[in-house]
Amino acid sequence: MDKSLGVTRFFYGFLNHLSKERHKIASLQLSGRLEDYLVHEFIYYVYSSSNGSRFAFTNMGKANEQKVDIVIASGSYEKKSIKAMIEAKYLRNRHRFSKSNAEDEITTTLRSLKKQLHKFEESKHAGLTVKLSSKRQDIYGLVFASYVGFSQDETRDDKERFFSKCLNEALKLGFRYHDLHKPYWRTAFEDEKVKALKINLSISLRAGLWRLSSPEQSSA
Repeated sequence: MDKSLGVTRFFYGFLNHLSKERHKIASLQLSGRLEDYLVHEFIYYVYSSSNGSRFAFTNMGKANEQKVDIVIASGSYEKKSIKAMIEAKYLRNRHRFSKSNAEDEITTTLRSLKKQLHKFEESKHAGLTVKLSSKRQDIYGLVFASYVGFSQDETRDDKERFFSKCLNEALKLGFRYHDLHKPYWRTAFEDEKVKALKINLSISLRAGLWRLSSPEQSSA
């Protein structure tokens, strides 16, 4: 697979795309969980940035197979093959546009992701040939973390505490950034100012391309 069209290149390019769309994305973060929306934005980014030589599908898998959130394919329509498999998750500090705490979802969400990530050893998935570009043959985790701050009530320490809490829980479960020994965030945007319903908010979005630390943990 062309390295310029690999998963990590798509990931970093997508972060830049989100940064350019920061006010729109930040406003949508107030509407509720954005996992599905961001997955489709990522799929469009894969298509547009590769000039159509890569195309991604959602929720791919037959009845007896794992339903994978994002499957990136290349080749021709008649002879396409799977080059990457990605499961997506969305962590957040608040429920919708409210002060209601959603941090109790973090561990449950990450445990679910741990069950989905593993070394993929099958030659077929959803009827397509699998030729993953990852040397480790990993299913990756595309993890988003959304922080909504009510400007008059919260500080930078509150924001960093939330992002650190997510990473600490991920570390306990054996996740690591794709090329590091522990989980890590990359920034899409920080402290985007949004005024809605006569109140000021400060909204941030970070993301990580994660995998599991070892084959032993991937089977847990």
